[in-house]
Amino acid sequence: MNRSKQRKRVVVGLLLLLILSLAAALLLREKNRNYAPSPLPQPSQTRIISPQGLFQNVIQLTVSFSKGEPFSGFGFIVAERDNTLYAVTANHLTFSDQPDIETTGISAQFYNMKGKFCPAKLSDYYDEDRDLTLLEVSKPTADYQWERNIFSSYPEEKEKVWFIGRDKDWFVPDTPGIVVSPPSRSEHIFAVNIDGIHPGTAGAPLITEKGIAGMIVADSPTDIKALDIDIIRILVSQEWGYPWDLQDTETRIKPVSDYPETKNGENFTEPFTGMEFVWIPGGCYEMGCGPGTSECGESESHLHEVCIAGFLMGKYEVTQGQWKKLMGDNRAMFQKGDDYPADAVSWYDAKEFIARLNEKSGANFRLPTEAEWEYACRSLGKPETYAGGSDPNQSAWYLSDSKGSSHPAGTKSPNGSGLYDMSGNLWEWCEDIFHDNAYIRHPRDNPIYINRGSERVVRGGSWRSRAEDLRCACRYSLRPVVRYNHAGFRLVKQ
Repeated sequence: MNRSKQRKRVVVGLLLLLILSLAAALLLREKNRNYAPSPLPQPSQTRIISPQGLFQNVIQLTVSFSKGEPFSGFGFIVAERDNTLYAVTANHLTFSDQPDIETTGISAQFYNMKGKFCPAKLSDYYDEDRDLTLLEVSKPTADYQWERNIFSSYPEEKEKVWFIGRDKDWFVPDTPGIVVSPPSRSEHIFAVNIDGIHPGTAGAPLITEKGIAGMIVADSPTDIKALDIDIIRILVSQEWGYPWDLQDTETRIKPVSDYPETKNGENFTEPFTGMEFVWIPGGCYEMGCGPGTSECGESESHLHEVCIAGFLMGKYEVTQGQWKKLMGDNRAMFQKGDDYPADAVSWYDAKEFIARLNEKSGANFRLPTEAEWEYACRSLGKPETYAGGSDPNQSAWYLSDSKGSSHPAGTKSPNGSGLYDMSGNLWEWCEDIFHDNAYIRHPRDNPIYINRGSERVVRGGSWRSRAEDLRCACRYSLRPVVRYNHAGFRLVKQ
């Protein structure tokens, strides 16, 4: 074979190899194009909240007094009904600390409406411990618009924060601050570090990129604190019964659609926590400390007829195991087992437990009124001294036998209503505000005292109580923020 023919064959071979390689590459490309998996969906972007976008929610307040200079501060809108806006602000802005000085007027200004003052008035409710009050404000115009989908509770440590409001203007700092100590589920006050705050900023909203996270209650440049938005929501909507229109920027727990219904006359077991409830039929009774005993306290001595509608009441005090199922922690001081009652629970802690249970279930749980509590303790209003009769040793863990501790729920005898530990073990929070003269002001039907006052009613005595404190008629009170190892709660279901 000559050299020219050999070269031709080599060239042809190389060309064929190149053609085959190109064809294989094209086939592989086509295969990948037709059968490659679809790209993964990108995560949705969290809505970024701009403080400037919330100017319409913020009001500037001027509070006048019978003596002295007016106070100034801020507040923000949480609800609207019938041309009335409901706004929250710091309680200390609306009252003088001098008992002889009265609040004479409150006016509100809205963004871009300088010179136009809208009248505002205090609602019937406030909270000194949380430094929170609710105002009713006339709507400045019929078509006034404000943002509703803008709150996000429990900011994290080092999360960026801004505020709106300073020096009677809708001021926003150029540089964000940070959360120094985030709020816990039990402590709703949190600290921030941010430039630009000084006295006159109290009541202003504190804002993260997710929404309003709280309200400024301490506005000293060296001590800046805010009240978490979730406890504000609980107080306004759960405790005080006012509307709440702000929506969480993140999806909240949706109530289950198949939550069991209850019927009058039937007992009930709550499915999430396992709490058992006993039906307490309605009736009338003589509330208060009757004649024939020398142990009556002054606030108990007004004997009066009260009529109670039927309700379901917790068979036991809420236990540590039930608390953990819903709240995810255990703050009890006597951590000896899940069947021990949940102690070291403040009134506010109990309200948060209830709010979560109601949100999860879509049902209506609450604390008992003291009229309901006494009726149930006395076995449907019978003239019993202690839960179940005249002998506290049968039904109560108390000073004489407790050995310095609470005991597992339901280990003594029940009373005639089928309830355990209504006397002893732990004091139990009630819904009512404590007042020495509450009984004089009670209506006959389903009474509850919720006028102004700084302490809440507790009933039943505890493991450290003397026998006279175990009486069904005994009234006592505690500040709603305290957490004692002798205080807990049980629930009522509407």
